[in-house]
Order: sequence, then C-alpha cells, then structure tokens
Amino acid sequence: MNIQFKNEKLTSSGVTRRLLHYYSLANDTDIENRNWYIDANNFCNEIGEIYNKPSFQVAGVCAALSPMKNWQSNMKLTRDFMKGSRGGHYGTQIQKASQCLKSSEDEIFYVLTKNGLKTSQFYLNISNPLDVNGVTIDRHAIGASIYSPKNIKTLPDSHGLMSVNQYKFFQSCYINASIIVECRPHEFQAIIWSVYRRLKNLPQEYNVPF
Repeated sequence: MNIQFKNEKLTSSGVTRRLLHYYSLANDTDIENRNWYIDANNFCNEIGEIYNKPSFQVAGVCAALSPMKNWQSNMKLTRDFMKGSRGGHYGTQIQKASQCLKSSEDEIFYVLTKNGLKTSQFYLNISNPLDVNGVTIDRHAIGASIYSPKNIKTLPDSHGLMSVNQYKFFQSCYINASIIVECRPHEFQAIIWSVYRRLKNLPQEYNVPF
C-alpha cells in the first residue's frame, strides 16, 4: 500500500520497518510506557468517582480538551472542567467536552470525530485500554513514521492534519508492526512515542503519547 503525505511518498512496508527500528531502540522505561493508556484510564476512573460520572464520559472530556495540550495540562483542564470551569481551551473544544457529559459511549465517539479521527481514537484508547482496535495517530506518531531516528525533525502543526485515508494508512502501519512484536496497537504506539521523544531530547514533563 502506498500513500502521498506532505510531499512524502510512503509505503506500508517501509513505514512498518521504520517503526520496528524505533522499537528496537526502546529501553526499559520506553517499554514500561506501554501501560500509559491504562494509567490514563485510571485517572478518568478517579475523576469519575469524585463527580459521580461514568469514566467513559470523563475520558470524552479529557479527549475533547486534549488537542495541542501536553498531558499535565490535559489533566488539569479535565479536573478544572469537572469542577465547573469552562476556560482554558477553544470554545469548540469546551462545547464538545460539555456534550460528552451528556452522551453515551458511542455518541461520544461521533461527537469527537467531528474534530478528526485522532481525538475520537484517543478517547477510545483511554476509555478501553484493553481493546485491540485503533491507534492514536498524532504528529509524533507521524514523525516516527517518516523520519529515521538519526534524522528526527520538529514537525509543523500542519502534519497533524490528515485525510481519513492518510490516517488509516498510518494506523495500519502501527497495527502491522504491533502484531510483529506481539502487543496491542496502542501499546506499541505509546512505546514508539516514548522512544521518539527520548531521542528528540524533549522535556519529559510533557508526558503524553501524542
């Protein structure tokens, strides 16, 4: 399978090999990061218990408020939102977060898909961390797909904008690679995120895998 992405000609086999190369560079800390979505799910469970809300609705709020935010900021925005604050993000994100508190699990997915597949998939991975379907594809996931570990570059925001076919292409590459190393697709993505960030020497406090 081939695809054109931002003037890059990519093949499924080529991207899968590159992702497996990143995986081969993982240290113990990177491998431990495979549990990131379980930890995020635990956070949503704790917040849900405090405010008597289903954890999937909290996961929806968290995902709705996640674009362009690191995980520490994302958690703070979620806590503040559940306390009643409606600031700290764009109005459209706040509106979608509000909708999530009134919606079923399936409805939340469709509400968030209006922002693109990344946000809705982030919700699914947090809400159902033991599920094997789907991968959160963000700029870091794309960066590891198109740049070798020795040539990592800062991606512009525009690289986070993808067509449905482009998103599914990158997702399929992560799924293919995860099957080879025998882990869940989103666990593989979290590991690659950790390797990518470490090699790029970015601050660790921005601890979110997308």
